[in-house]
Amino acid sequence: MNLNFRDELPPTPFATGTKPAGIRLSPRLILVIGGGLVAILIGFFLISLTSSGGLSPQLQRLSARLDALQEMITQSKKSISDPDLSKLSSDLSILTAGSIAQLQTPLKNAGMGSISDDIKKAEADEATLQKLEEAKLAGIFDRTYARLLKLKLDTLLVLMNDIYDETKSGALKNALSGVYKDFGTIRKQLDEDINV
Repeated sequence: MNLNFRDELPPTPFATGTKPAGIRLSPRLILVIGGGLVAILIGFFLISLTSSGGLSPQLQRLSARLDALQEMITQSKKSISDPDLSKLSSDLSILTAGSIAQLQTPLKNAGMGSISDDIKKAEADEATLQKLEEAKLAGIFDRTYARLLKLKLDTLLVLMNDIYDETKSGALKNALSGVYKDFGTIRKQLDEDINV
């Protein structure tokens, strides 16, 4: 039997009524920590509420841009002479009307609100309608219409992509995904099939 521990002193027991050294959690400290955690949670909640408000102008812009595109297509129907461009424009008109209806509820649920007058005015794009009127008088309507349509679709696709990246709404993401694909197909057809 090895008794090497004989020269060591045994640990002293704690005196009754004393606590070991360490962190003391007084009721006041617990309240301060709890209050700090509640304040942090409220802060995150408020930040998440206000961050969705930053998306509202983009949602309004998308809705107004779709309306402006539909208006441009409607006003241009009678002036198109190329049959392929006319068919594509009709397809785009149907797609735009369907997209407006499909996106209406998800946009409102994502916090769109009513479209401001500034955004309506900016997206009305009277300059484009004026260019089309001038092209009609100059006899180059189809070429100008196709070029402006490509530009409109490009800006629409970029805006949809930006909203898709920023939104947290699953319903809006699903709706945008389908609409983006359909408009992308029309945009591709403009490049491949329309030679005006």
